[in-house]
Amino acid sequence: MREKDIIESLQREITIPDIVQSKADQVFQKIQEDNGKTLTVRTRKRKGKMVWAAVAAAVLVLSTTVCAAVYKYGSKGLEAEFRMKPEQKQILEEKGYMTPILNEAGMRTGVTCQDITITPMQMIVDKRFAWLSFQVKGFVPEEGKEPGVYMQRITVDGDEYAMIQSYGGFYDGLQYTGNGFVRDDGEQAYDADGSLIPKYVDEEGCLEYIIEIVGTDYEKGLIGSSLHVELEGLGTMDKAEYIPDVEGVWAFDLELKGSDAVRKTTLSATLGDSGAALEYAEISPISVYVIGEFPLRKEKTEAENGKGETVLHETFVHAPDFAGLKMKDGSLLTYIINGGTVGYPDSEQEVYRWAFSITPAVDPGEVEALLFQKSVPETNDRGSFEYKEEDLYIVPLE
Repeated sequence: MREKDIIESLQREITIPDIVQSKADQVFQKIQEDNGKTLTVRTRKRKGKMVWAAVAAAVLVLSTTVCAAVYKYGSKGLEAEFRMKPEQKQILEEKGYMTPILNEAGMRTGVTCQDITITPMQMIVDKRFAWLSFQVKGFVPEEGKEPGVYMQRITVDGDEYAMIQSYGGFYDGLQYTGNGFVRDDGEQAYDADGSLIPKYVDEEGCLEYIIEIVGTDYEKGLIGSSLHVELEGLGTMDKAEYIPDVEGVWAFDLELKGSDAVRKTTLSATLGDSGAALEYAEISPISVYVIGEFPLRKEKTEAENGKGETVLHETFVHAPDFAGLKMKDGSLLTYIINGGTVGYPDSEQEVYRWAFSITPAVDPGEVEALLFQKSVPETNDRGSFEYKEEDLYIVPLE
């Protein structure tokens, strides 16, 4: 779910291979060609192979039926995703980042199709990232199967080609604590082999579907945008392949409400001899945005082709990876990236940008420094590693 189990650092090539691990999927998508060299990074959410033919849109019926547990307590999935403690939840609510999704009458309104009701429940939104939670009632996948949605379509302000990336997945009842996972129902999170035991259906018989939206139009931002969401088809996932169960379309029109309040700070720091110079940063409770200079350059490395021959391979040199935050209490928050972009925002390819959604949620005022990777620590016997300060560039905030 986070960067916790990355075995090796991001490979510096045009095509970035997937690094897939149980409950720690790290999907590094290819560098985008239409906007300089920008890499879109996503953690945890897995895109299954789509094998089902498109289905006809079903008649949509409005409903206000919601499961009691989710209605009363909001989104368990979002609380788990952001590892919210009561004080963090209070900050998100009081500052307007986290709001319930209600209609004009102040009610939650769902859409029913094929006797399955999907209801928008809650959103967490800042200028560049949005998280939305949807409750699913009336669909219970076979025991031991991972639920999945066939197709997710999102339109922003009527533009289906808007500058966004979106990802979706069902909440599995597992919460990361920093030292492993726990089940939100108190049951054992691991089996005898050490594998995680997910629980997708809650005590009320409902599931929770979570969407993350990464906005890449950084000047405009997401807040106030009109969002059209369509979820098509429900089924299960088997080895990343979607298996259809229920045909149908559930469509929603929502307004993204949140807060664009951020902690802004100017920077004057270089990241060692990497050539990267940081100039500006913005920190919200759920994201980090950093701008600096890092003129594009290439390097050639040796690689072996399929014939066993050694050939020269040209790659782009990337700036050091954003690695996390140092808090005023001295703690290092690493492995916190949960989606975002990194790379050049324009064709000049001199300005470099790091923009990431982060979990857990933080109090921006308690952040002491930004962390960037200087070196990759040695992996432990579990194939993961822990950062120490000597592995990091530590950039204090003003």
